[in-house]
Amino acid sequence: MKHQTARKWMCSLLLVGFCVVITALACQALLRGFACFFVGVGLALGGTGLLVACLYLRCPYCRSLLPLWEESAAACPRCGRRLEGGTPQAQRARS
Repeated sequence: MKHQTARKWMCSLLLVGFCVVITALACQALLRGFACFFVGVGLALGGTGLLVACLYLRCPYCRSLLPLWEESAAACPRCGRRLEGGTPQAQRARS
């Protein structure tokens, strides 16, 4: 999996997990006993997002973990090799 795809999956899973947790906590009166279940589901989704990041958000050359929140990384911070798909602004800024 490419690092851009892994970043999209990570962000999506974290966002959906956060929304599920917030909704479950906000609607505790309506959900009654199921609120804890939905909080667990939301936390599991967030954990899966972080797991995807740890497994696949890596440099294709040296396999070091790329920064989680730097969306447009043009080069690996460890080995310095260019990553495909970096934005032109990020590539110019790093040059």
